[in-house]
Amino acid sequence: MKVLSIALFLLPVLMVVAVDPKNTTVNPNSDIKTIVPPGRVMPRGEWNGVDTCWFFEIKCCEESVCDYKVKNSNGICDSECNTMECNYDGGDCIDNYVAPITDWEKNHLRRTLDRFLLVVAAKDWDVAPGIYKDEYKVITGDDDECLVLFEGTDSMDEALSVLDTQLIAAYDGKDYVGTAATGWVAFYYSVIDDIKKQISLYCKDRAVVTFAGHSRGGATAALAASAWYQSGKSEYTRLITFGALRTFAIEDANWAHGQFYQLRVVNNNDACTGAVGVDTSDHSRLYKHYGTVICIGCTGSDQDFAFGGGFARCLDSIYIAKTHSMDTYSKELKRYLGV
Repeated sequence: MKVLSIALFLLPVLMVVAVDPKNTTVNPNSDIKTIVPPGRVMPRGEWNGVDTCWFFEIKCCEESVCDYKVKNSNGICDSECNTMECNYDGGDCIDNYVAPITDWEKNHLRRTLDRFLLVVAAKDWDVAPGIYKDEYKVITGDDDECLVLFEGTDSMDEALSVLDTQLIAAYDGKDYVGTAATGWVAFYYSVIDDIKKQISLYCKDRAVVTFAGHSRGGATAALAASAWYQSGKSEYTRLITFGALRTFAIEDANWAHGQFYQLRVVNNNDACTGAVGVDTSDHSRLYKHYGTVICIGCTGSDQDFAFGGGFARCLDSIYIAKTHSMDTYSKELKRYLGV
């Protein structure tokens, strides 16, 4: 109840600052005439002068036809919203559609999910020092695989860290990794030294290192996986996330996309996947997902596909609809995987 009451207290604030890219259009009277290069800080000025439909490389649902704030993902299939651009009314007009993946990918996804859930059930996490007490685990997998797991948010301290989304540069030693949210970078820095030691101790002869995480842990897993891949410390790097928040600045996300094996699982109507992105009060907060999308009960396939609505709707996905919970991801994935 304490977590819920604090979350509800934050709700009016979050509703003010959260803006979905689809709700932003070009203002012909704006003085801003140039699209900012991907990954760069947006200049101070009128945000509505930027064509975010183009900037985020997504097709926008036309508001004059379909008011997505009211009709999107409300459980009713509105025919005027039943288009690809409107994600088939936010999933209301489709029936458990999932993008096809290979049998090998399904098997690997199932094995990764099983191991992640075992650690979750046993609460067998290592805990990082620092204010957020972030939780992580390094375990061995099948054959020559090592898994690095990151838990999702399970306390109010961690939940508040999600609000710490100012972009900063992340480094692996002196090597630049990418520009990401301060909260994710803090998580990464608090655990990476110990993770490296454990990989060296338990997995030094294994050719594959798979990073996996849920929610904020998924965003941090995406940061750590990219850093590990860039370091070249193992033959293969893999990434699997469940309901991950956006991780990188746009330029770094575009670079990381497709560089190594990546699956990003998104549950239908999980608004937390799009909660971090654009804040009109601070134009430096520009993010993008990376990785191949596996959309459970929805048709999204674009690199940056996510459900909008900002932090306010994310709270609904956590506490009311529970489309963001790991329990829901587990149930929906198992049904899809046939286990």
